[in-house]
Amino acid sequence: ISNILSNVTNIEEINLSAGDQNLGSISLSQVISLTDVNNTLRITADGADNDNVTLDLTSGEWQKTAGATAADPDTYSNVNVHDGHAAGTIKLLIDENDVHEI
Repeated sequence: ISNILSNVTNIEEINLSAGDQNLGSISLSQVISLTDVNNTLRITADGADNDNVTLDLTSGEWQKTAGATAADPDTYSNVNVHDGHAAGTIKLLIDENDVHEI
């Protein structure tokens, strides 16, 4: 993710469908840095590769809300106020099959 942060801003989606991709762990600050004022980042993958995003749910940064249907991505949002952003306003949308939760 650090390579993306140093080269890109104002994005809405990261597509991991080409090959095996591992973004590592993503923090709230990184989502804010990458996105526009809506602070929502969607990560998509094809499910056939070993794509992986790590989210530390034990840190208290992220809270998971399961998608309404199997086709909907899960939503991970900030639990508390972060850098002046109200709780629940920083969002990461990602399919549960592509997330490694710790």
